[in-house]
Amino acid sequence: MNANNEKDLFKVIVFSTALAFGALLASLESLQSSPAGFSFKVSFRTLLAFLAGGGIALGYWKVVLKSGAAVRQTGLIIGTVFLVLFGVGAFLYPLRFVSRDKLPDILVGLGLATCALSLVGGLLWLSHKFLSEDTKSQDDKERL
Repeated sequence: MNANNEKDLFKVIVFSTALAFGALLASLESLQSSPAGFSFKVSFRTLLAFLAGGGIALGYWKVVLKSGAAVRQTGLIIGTVFLVLFGVGAFLYPLRFVSRDKLPDILVGLGLATCALSLVGGLLWLSHKFLSEDTKSQDDKERL
């Protein structure tokens, strides 16, 4: 991949992440409970939340892409942990609108979904590890 294509790809990644986090924060800010379930009430605060979410994502990528090696490594770890926790929190945020009697059933379902997704992720990781080792051994055989 040449430098121009890589630069363009990073622009797409950065702005897509900023757009996604902006939309995430804006939707969480506008989410409200109503007698029929959930509803969205768009306001000026929704725009501010969108801009804040985009700013968080842009700040993350600025640390990751523009910093020195030591800062980049630390920033990448801290920033990624923050973004993952933020994403999990945003996923769980609507649970505050759920009635107490339905909450145990929902938590059991979320637990099962987490276990299933963890299992699938583990299998994908093992497959990647296996295929990478196989490719490495094939490359070593070709060099001989």
